[in-house]
Amino acid sequence: MSGRAGRGLVTQHESAAKEGRGRKRMRRRRGGRGAWRRRKRLRRGRRRRRRRRRRRRRRRRRRRRRRRRRRRRKRKRRRRRRRRRRRRRRRRRRRRRRRRRRRRRRRKRTRRRRTTRRGGGGRAVGRGEERRVGERGEKEEEEEEEEEEEEEEEEEEEEEEEEEEEEEEEEEEEEEEYNVLADGDGDGGKRALAGMKARKR
Repeated sequence: MSGRAGRGLVTQHESAAKEGRGRKRMRRRRGGRGAWRRRKRLRRGRRRRRRRRRRRRRRRRRRRRRRRRRRRRKRKRRRRRRRRRRRRRRRRRRRRRRRRRRRRRRRKRTRRRRTTRRGGGGRAVGRGEERRVGERGEKEEEEEEEEEEEEEEEEEEEEEEEEEEEEEEEEEEEEEEYNVLADGDGDGGKRALAGMKARKR
C-alpha cells in the first residue's frame, strides 16, 4: 500500500506532482498567481457591458418610435433645409474625428504586436537567428489576447456613446423644429391658446 492510499482526497499539488509538475509550475502555466482572478473580473465586466448595450438598444427603439410620431406633423421646408445642412456639416466633422482616433489606436496596437510575435520575449530577431516557433509562453499570449479584447471593447463602447450623442442631438433638433412649427405666430403660442379657448366657448 502506498502512503497516499485511504486518504480519499488528493490535494492539488499532489495531483500536480503525479503528472511531474510542481506547485509553482502549475501556477505559471495559467499566467501568474492572480490570473484566474483577473479573468473572472474581465468576464464580469463583459457581462455588465452586454447588459448596458441591451438597455441602450431598447432605449433607442423607443426613441425612434417617438420620432416617427413627430415627423408626421407638417414642417416648413426652408427651415428643414437649413437644419439639414447644419446636421450634415456636424456629421462630417464627427466622422473625420472618429477616423483619426481609430487610425491612431490601430497604429499603436500593431506596433505592440510586432515586438512580441518575433522570437523570444519581446525582442526583435537578428539576421543570423531564425524565428523560433513556440518560444513564447502561454501566459504572454493570453495576456496579449486579453489586452486586445479589452481595447476592442473600449472602442465599441466609445462608438456606441458617440452614436447615442448624435441621436440625442438629432432628437433635440427635431423637438426645436416641432416647437417652432407649433408656434406658427411666433408669440410663444399665446394666440393659438386664445383661439383654443374661444373654440371651447
